[in-house]
Amino acid sequence: MLDKDRPEWQLPDGVSRGTWDYFGLKSIATDYDSYFRDHPLLELDVAWVKERIAHLQHPSPPEPSSSAPPSSPLVIADLGCGTARALAAVAVPEAQLLAIDMSQHMLLEAKAKLSQLPNP
Repeated sequence: MLDKDRPEWQLPDGVSRGTWDYFGLKSIATDYDSYFRDHPLLELDVAWVKERIAHLQHPSPPEPSSSAPPSSPLVIADLGCGTARALAAVAVPEAQLLAIDMSQHMLLEAKAKLSQLPNP
């Protein structure tokens, strides 16, 4: 557990107050989606990601009689996923989703959001 009242001089070298709070304050994670709900930049980044991965399609599995090795599953990874708003927006049923963030609170919010999808 991080101490939100820790003085600046006691923070680890190279860690700003904002970063320290991001890791430790549950309210940052629980309020994140509602705080940024109508922010145009957050709509823009999801649109950008959707455009970039639109061409990705999971290859059809080989026919049972085929000697071709089975294809690897499509994995969509979101590094610094926060509450997984972008990952949830681009998830496709045949994909495995990988959410990565340094904040345990953000990961808990992401888990709750992603568990509502057909392929949690």
